[in-house]
Amino acid sequence: MMWKYTIAVLVIFGLLAFLKHVEDSPVRSWKGVFFTAIPLILIVCFWINWAYPPPPPPQARTERAEINRAEMVRTLRRIDGVDRASIDGPLVQVNFSQEKPLEELKRIARHSGGATAHFLKVGDSHRITFRISVRGYDRYEMEYDTQQGVVSEKTF
Repeated sequence: MMWKYTIAVLVIFGLLAFLKHVEDSPVRSWKGVFFTAIPLILIVCFWINWAYPPPPPPQARTERAEINRAEMVRTLRRIDGVDRASIDGPLVQVNFSQEKPLEELKRIARHSGGATAHFLKVGDSHRITFRISVRGYDRYEMEYDTQQGVVSEKTF
C-alpha cells in the first residue's frame, strides 16, 4: 500500500521539477516546487487513502468452514423433495419426504456427495459419508473420496 503514496510523491515532485525548467511556468524556484508540492501531496495522499481503503482481514479457517457448511446445507435443502439436510463432520444426512426410485437416490447422492466432498474437504480427510433416508428410514448410504470417487455403497 505504501508504494501508491511513494509513486504519488515522485510524480508530483517530478512534474513540478519539470515545470520549474519550463519558460513562463508559475513555478520558478525550488522553493516554489517544495511549497506547491506539499499541499498537493497531502491532498493526493488523502484521496488515495479514501479511494483505496485497505482490504478487510481474511476470515479464520473455522469461520470459512462454517460458512461453507451452512451454504452446502442450504443447497441440499433445495433438492426436490428434501425436507431435512444436515452435515455433521464427515457425515451428510439428507431426508426425503416422498418416495423416490433407488436409482434416482443414487444419482442424487453421487452428484451431491461429490460436490459436498470437494466443497467442504473436512479436516485432512477428503472422505465423506452421504446417507439418504426417506420419511426417516435409511435407504441408501455412500462413502465418497475426492481422490477415488465412490468408495462404498450400501442399500437398506
